[in-house]
Amino acid sequence: MDLRIIKTKKAIREAFFSLRRNSTLDKVKVKDICALAMINKTTFYKHYEDIYALSDELEKEVVDMVIANLTAKGEIFTNPSRFITELPKALNANHGMLYPLFHDNFDKLFVILEKRLKCCYSRKELTDEEDIVLTFAIGGALHTMRQLKFERNCDDALLTEKLSKILKKLNELK
Repeated sequence: MDLRIIKTKKAIREAFFSLRRNSTLDKVKVKDICALAMINKTTFYKHYEDIYALSDELEKEVVDMVIANLTAKGEIFTNPSRFITELPKALNANHGMLYPLFHDNFDKLFVILEKRLKCCYSRKELTDEEDIVLTFAIGGALHTMRQLKFERNCDDALLTEKLSKILKKLNELK
């Protein structure tokens, strides 16, 4: 890729993150990004259809990074303690990008994470019953983690122990 394109996209992204840290997505304007990135609107629109396309691309990239940092992503049933322990670490490792993108809508982050994690388990021969248990396990683990760890600051050891027991029991239902 052309170095000028790389530099331009980097400037656009940095400007977007800078503005997004303190604003909701609907308050971020192309003209403000262009001013911060020192480009014109035409240049912005050569790379992105609109603010939402830019945000979607960045959201996908940062969730990809979270998933990449979660080495236990395929172990929700086989090693639930490791999965539960690694999940907050993977989120924390990408906090600098997650917060600006999702600070006003963490529900969206957890919906995207749930879909991506579910893909780690999907296979053609997954029965409806297995799909239900998997959806419940991933969604339940993410929601519980969000509520108890991130919003109520629950003790990590207690959370890991209890969620691991529940996930092991769910695995028996599969």
